[in-house]
Amino acid sequence: MLGYFFGDRDSTSRKQLGFKFFISFFLCISLMIVDYKYDHLDRFRQKMSVVIYPIQMIVDYPLRKISNINYWLTSHSNLIEENNILKSENLLNRAALQRLDSIESENNRLRSLLQTGERLEERVLVAETLKVDLDPYRQRFLINHGLNDEVYLGQAVIDSQGIVGQIIRVNAYTSEVLLISDLDHAIPVVLDRNGLRTIAIGTGDSSNLLLPYLTNSSDIKVGDLVVTSGLGGVFPSGYPVGHVTEINIAPERSFSRIIIAPAAQLDRDTEVILIWPSIN
Repeated sequence: MLGYFFGDRDSTSRKQLGFKFFISFFLCISLMIVDYKYDHLDRFRQKMSVVIYPIQMIVDYPLRKISNINYWLTSHSNLIEENNILKSENLLNRAALQRLDSIESENNRLRSLLQTGERLEERVLVAETLKVDLDPYRQRFLINHGLNDEVYLGQAVIDSQGIVGQIIRVNAYTSEVLLISDLDHAIPVVLDRNGLRTIAIGTGDSSNLLLPYLTNSSDIKVGDLVVTSGLGGVFPSGYPVGHVTEINIAPERSFSRIIIAPAAQLDRDTEVILIWPSIN
């Protein structure tokens, strides 16, 4: 009997749901027909839209914020990526520009050397420095020419500005140059202004040479040009050796301490010129 009671109750509930669904369906169809034919619901719809609009805005607000955040994050990420690309391109461009500057400087040096060679009456050959040793006790470097190019011991080496040194060792394809700034080097020189002869010796410092054998009464001034005298048969006469930069005279000494700055770029040369004696 209890089962019958619940079964009857379920049947009644299903009938009520079916009736409600039918009524709802009928009302929906009726409203659609009325709205389609007579537009009576437009005013109601407009009023409802005013009521619903704030609700829609509230519901849409988080979505809009999320969308804006996503857009900002995407834009920010794109900007960072673009900035990194531009930084890389700028770095490459600057490196290329440095290389172009270096090539231009090298071309200027070579042009200066070639012009120097063209002005010389002697046979000349441009050489590149391979290894530089500017230790105070070893002012010398290696060049890329040797016996195969008829390089010989004692041969004079210059650059576009003046005397660099002389060859002290010759191999088949390379040679070693002793700089005029080496402690073991001495070169006969003459003051271009008055013809006063003396000897310039190295100090172990590529920026200084010493004239140790001039007396306190010698006619010498700061700025005087010192050139090769041609004595000794190693260096041709008339090549710049340096300019007088300092004159120290002490009454207790017989000789002045005179410093000259080398004319050649001893610590910066990448190309030099080998000179052969002129054949008369």
